[in-house]
Formats: sequence, structure tokens, C-alpha cells
Amino acid sequence: MKKEIILIALVFFCVVAIFFYPVFKGDMPFPGDLLVGTNPYNSRGFNGFAAGGVPNKSQGTDVIRELYPWKHFAIEMFKKGQIAFWNPYDFSGNPLMANFQSGAF
Repeated sequence: MKKEIILIALVFFCVVAIFFYPVFKGDMPFPGDLLVGTNPYNSRGFNGFAAGGVPNKSQGTDVIRELYPWKHFAIEMFKKGQIAFWNPYDFSGNPLMANFQSGAF
């Protein structure tokens, strides 16, 4: 029984190490290459990406324009000791906690 648990734990940690290898290296899982197609970063290229490049990934720029700012706002509110029920910066205000894409939980 104990050997089975150790084997399962070893397999689990190996799978985690494979999928999270970039994080363990210190890289951030963020599609920063999509920034070259948005202002103010489209005026000059960086890290091998041409200036004004058009994002060709299927998710487009949703991560940069929506998901990352929502998550950042929720984290900042939690750091202040507040619960981010409402996002006043999205249009005229939108529910943030009820939006499952915000990553608040």
C-alpha cells in the first residue's frame, strides 16, 4: 500500500514538473509576444518580433486586454482586504466576482 502511494505521488510530481517546467525556469506563462500588435508597443519590435506584428494565435489578444487585467484587479483588491465584487474600470462597471473568466478564485 505504501509503495503504491509513493509511486502515484512520484508520477504526479513528474507530470507537474513536465507541465510547469517553464515556471520552474523562471518564465512567466503570459503571451507577451501578442503585445507587439497593440499600442504603445507596436512602434518597435522586441525579442525577435517585428514592430506592428499581427497576432496570429487563436486566442487573439483576449489574455492581454481582458483576462490579465481582471485577474490583476482582483488580486490587488484581495491585497487591500476587499472582495472584488464589482469592476468599475470595465465599461461603466461590470460584475467581477460573477465573471468566471476573471480568475478571482
